[in-house]
Amino acid sequence: MILDTDIFIFAERGDKKAQEVILGEKDLKISVVSRMELVQGCRDKKELAVLENFLQTVKCRIMHCSNEISITADVLTRQYALSNNLSLGDAFIAATALHHHETLCTANYKDFHFIDGLSVKRFRPSLIRG
Repeated sequence: MILDTDIFIFAERGDKKAQEVILGEKDLKISVVSRMELVQGCRDKKELAVLENFLQTVKCRIMHCSNEISITADVLTRQYALSNNLSLGDAFIAATALHHHETLCTANYKDFHFIDGLSVKRFRPSLIRG
């Protein structure tokens, strides 16, 4: 299973369910795009070091983009950007899951559910957004 960026954000904010998903996953994987999004959310080098240490501690595998993933992301963008507002990052995350025949676990189900062939597991955080 590939985890979407949002699950790590919920975990960092103290969401116990998100923390349990991350710590309970035996083969933890994220797209390199998710790691880049998490890095962009860091405010300084100390936060970046904490993030990198955390990803290493939980043995998170970073799924890098290949030529095939890039092509799939391009197809998804052309197919869904206008009709479903698919973002560039989400196109690459979805393409990574599709390429590796993995389920994508995300709290942002609405951002992915329409993609043909993509297995999406809806994550419901315990924290109330507001």
